[in-house]
Amino acid sequence: MIIDRRRLLEIAAGVLAASALRPSLSSAGDAARYSAVLRRADAAARLGQLCLARLGGDDHEAALVERITTALGPGAARLDATGLKAAVRAACANDFAAGRTIDVAGWILAETEVRLYALVALETGSVAQA
Repeated sequence: MIIDRRRLLEIAAGVLAASALRPSLSSAGDAARYSAVLRRADAAARLGQLCLARLGGDDHEAALVERITTALGPGAARLDATGLKAAVRAACANDFAAGRTIDVAGWILAETEVRLYALVALETGSVAQA
């Protein structure tokens, strides 16, 4: 499946559309919250498979959650659905502004986006975790 940039941005912009998410202090709970920010988990998981290959050592759930949480800033666990959506958008914008991008199959994506898609791939079981 080929995803054009508009669709990719649409998927990313759909963060938290499905439901309000409960704050969590655990890595697994945060992984579920972050994975739920995308409307189309199936498409995000397919893209996430490509993203995982580009992450090097950040290819397991705990590392991804830690890096995403850091990018979202202090208090990310307490954000409601709207706040988490805004935090993801801001983190991606900050990544681009700072040049923190990764080429994934010819698409230049923010590091936070890449980690989020990779996390969805792991969360949905579309790849085996080492």
